[in-house]
Amino acid sequence: MEKVLLEAEMLELKANPDRRATGSIIESSLDKGRGYVATVLVSNGTLKMGDIVLAGTSYGKVKAMFNERNQRMQEAGPSTPALILGLNGAPAAGDTFHVIETEQEAREIKQKQKQDRSRRTVIYGAGGAYLIYLAVQMIRDLTKQTPAEWSGTEIAALVASVVFIAAGVLMIVRIALWFKQDMDEKKNHTTDGEN
Repeated sequence: MEKVLLEAEMLELKANPDRRATGSIIESSLDKGRGYVATVLVSNGTLKMGDIVLAGTSYGKVKAMFNERNQRMQEAGPSTPALILGLNGAPAAGDTFHVIETEQEAREIKQKQKQDRSRRTVIYGAGGAYLIYLAVQMIRDLTKQTPAEWSGTEIAALVASVVFIAAGVLMIVRIALWFKQDMDEKKNHTTDGEN
C-alpha cells in the first residue's frame, strides 16, 4: 500500500475536483420513506446538491446527499462515498454515473439506450431462432442414416447442432432477461406515479 501511495505522490496522480462528477454506483435500493437511494463513489470531479445524475438507465436530480455517518453533505469530491436521493430508479451496482447538463439530455440518453436494447433483442431473437433451426435441420439430415454409417463429418455436425441449440437457447434467455428488466422498469415507473 505504501508503494502505491508513494508512486501516486511521485507521479502526481490526482483527480480533478473542478469538473462534473463521474464515478461508480456501489449499491442502490428502494427505501420506503426516501424513494430510490444509491451509494456512489466519486472518482473524478465533484458531485453537488442539485446536480443531474445519469446512472445506467436511471437519472434524476440530487435532492439530498449523505456521508457514511448519515450526515447531510452539500458536495462530494474525488474518492468520497455518498448516499444520494432523487433518482427515478435503482441503478445496478457497478454502473458508472455521470453528471450531465439537463434532465432533457438524461431522458434522451435513456431513450437511446432503450432503442439500442430493443435492436439487440430483435437481433438476438432472430439469431437464436435461426441457430435452433439450423440445428434441427442438421439433426434431421443425420437421422436419415444409422449411427454406424456416420463418419467424422456427421459426428461433427451433431456436435455443432448441439452447440447451435445451446447458443440459441442462451440468446433467447438473454432476451427474456431484457424483457423482464423492461417490465420491472415499467412497474417501477407506475409505482412512482402512484406516490
